[in-house]
Amino acid sequence: MDQTVAKSLRPFQLIVAAISTRPLMQQHEYIVRLSRGLMRSDYAAVTGQRDLPNFGHLAEELINQQKFELLRALIERQELNSYNYYSVAELLAMKFDDSTFHILITNSSPTMPTLADNEGDKAKEGIVTGEGIPEYSALSLAHYIENGTTRSQVESHLIRILKEHKRNGVRAFAARALSKSKSAAAIKALEEATHDKGRVITDQGEFDSVNEYAQEALKRIKGQ
Repeated sequence: MDQTVAKSLRPFQLIVAAISTRPLMQQHEYIVRLSRGLMRSDYAAVTGQRDLPNFGHLAEELINQQKFELLRALIERQELNSYNYYSVAELLAMKFDDSTFHILITNSSPTMPTLADNEGDKAKEGIVTGEGIPEYSALSLAHYIENGTTRSQVESHLIRILKEHKRNGVRAFAARALSKSKSAAAIKALEEATHDKGRVITDQGEFDSVNEYAQEALKRIKGQ
């Protein structure tokens, strides 16, 4: 491990170990409160402050100490801000965690009601949204395309999002996730999505509409 990262993790090693004897929900509440005073990992990277303790370091330490039940609770209860939620979801998804898979499916479902702070603005082509929990849930599902056990189910789910989800941002991030697929069904869905003009507000790329995300996904699939 990089020495700078190791130094940044050090204060969280003691914190995570200290709360481990508490009931799960007390641990959860503590981490949520702590997260509100920490810099987001993406902001730390953009501002060149990676060496300062940030939420990404805390999430990594929770992984290091195998606090998987707590990590799952953090994304299931949706009380973190959206990018911190994404940091946790990514760490779990990269391990192909089965429980996380089902949580992400639920949180990105077209029928799942969204929290008040994840609402967007209604427009002709759908609901204009930024980077909320439903969006990041769809994006983190991309890892499960690489797992043979979940590939078919996650592809079907992401294709359904592309066709049915009312939130433009979720459709856009589903398109980005499908760039890891090479199935005929995924390619067909992405080709259809190149006509989707739903507007997106996001920092996760240079695109501002669903069709641009779909076009980029097709380019990645074709190796262009």
